[in-house]
Amino acid sequence: MPYQQPASQVPGPAARRSAMAAYAGNQRRPMRARDDGELGQQIRYALWKFASQTGLRGVRRDQAAITLVRNRYPASRGVFSDQAIAATIRQVGDSGACHWDALRVLTAAADEAMPTQPTSALLGLLGRPCARCRAAFAEAESYDHERRLLASGYRRRVTGPQPTGALWPAGQEPPGLTAAARAAASKPPPRFYGSKRVLPGK
Repeated sequence: MPYQQPASQVPGPAARRSAMAAYAGNQRRPMRARDDGELGQQIRYALWKFASQTGLRGVRRDQAAITLVRNRYPASRGVFSDQAIAATIRQVGDSGACHWDALRVLTAAADEAMPTQPTSALLGLLGRPCARCRAAFAEAESYDHERRLLASGYRRRVTGPQPTGALWPAGQEPPGLTAAARAAASKPPPRFYGSKRVLPGK
């Protein structure tokens, strides 16, 4: 069974300034990425290679990975958080989880905000979200859309007579309600009710 690394909180910048910088030394500079999405892919491949060769575990493994990325890919600063870099080397295996699940755990442990939606940069780094994460992002997008509508003063427009739960005496029904009922009664019935109307008592 492959080693399953437990989720650990990513250390701060001070803890990373250590001998782990050796992993970034003597490395050939990568080609300049055209955009953040390509930068994410380059970093992901570099991290996969690092993870397959290192014998480090836990926090020391995270430290070395973050130091490697920051030294070899200076443009990663301001684009990828330390938590996103550490999530990339989590072994998600066949558990049904993905690297976005790992990012959610790490951001919560660091008291940081989880990205509300996948960006091209994070998709390049973490890959495609699993079905559970896609559903969570869709729900968040729907909630954000409703919140923006309410903030702008939007109210759903209601047209036509609306049910009130009240009964009116004969001859005192609202005109709009009476007209709507007559219009509905004059429509021909659906085919599954038969081709002829059945009069009461017959």
